[in-house]
Amino acid sequence: CALPATAAAAVAAAAAASQQDLADAQAFAAGRSHEGELLWWDVAFWAERLREDKYDLSDEELRPYFALPAVLDGLFKVAKRLFDVDVVPADGEAPVWNADVRFFKLLAGGSPRAYFYLDPYSRPAEKRGGAWMAEVRRTLTRSEVWFRYYYEVCTCLNLSSKPLLV
Repeated sequence: CALPATAAAAVAAAAAASQQDLADAQAFAAGRSHEGELLWWDVAFWAERLREDKYDLSDEELRPYFALPAVLDGLFKVAKRLFDVDVVPADGEAPVWNADVRFFKLLAGGSPRAYFYLDPYSRPAEKRGGAWMAEVRRTLTRSEVWFRYYYEVCTCLNLSSKPLLV
């Protein structure tokens, strides 16, 4: 399946920008006594140090501008613009394992093409750290169309009634 032209252009632009970001982080780290190439586990650390140095701004200072509802809204708008798909809430259409879990469907041309769960909150007694996504199952409909069901799991700790800041 080929990417729409808008998405292909975005991927190309993002690839070029990410290569430049990596080069900038590498140069910044080298200027601060880091030896050798940055490895994948080094990149986030040095990119954050570079951002702090260049803009005098940390992730924690940006966090209030990224409440989960706003992030999801923006993400779904980007999906619409790039891939011409709609992501809509489908809460109540599938069972969930916790009241905080959301269920969404992805529509293409008004027809469901995929479904996914979003489980954004940490539950230290029940859920290991990190974030991951995996396919839950595939089902074949009578019209021989595959539907894929996914889940996205994050471990953001939300200790208040305010929106989660990601």
